[in-house]
Amino acid sequence: MTNKARKGLGLKRFLKIGLAIIASFAIVAGVGFFAYWQYLKTTPQYSLALLVDGVTDQKNGSGKKIYFLRRLPRDPFAIDPEIKAEQTWGKRAYASPPENPREGDDVYDVYSLASGAGINGTRYRDW
Repeated sequence: MTNKARKGLGLKRFLKIGLAIIASFAIVAGVGFFAYWQYLKTTPQYSLALLVDGVTDQKNGSGKKIYFLRRLPRDPFAIDPEIKAEQTWGKRAYASPPENPREGDDVYDVYSLASGAGINGTRYRDW
């Protein structure tokens, strides 16, 4: 397996798992475990780091946190090793169209910021 194919497999794996984690975050917020809009007021923009840092469980009153990821992986195609893992991903807000993703008050989707294309010719950001 070539390095490009190995990185492509890693990208595809995170995109699949990452979207499931973002959906889990939304479900947990939706059933009242934490006040999602309160987090938006304290954080100017939703951050993928919140999935690692956790949110306070407000349903059981214990003050314990709910965590969604142990660590945020880097985009395998990110070139600069100095950039934080969160900055290697593009974030699409719910209000932005898929063909023109923009950041906003929430994260609905993530995508690669890499400029290349996979072995099938599809740009990484379109995966």
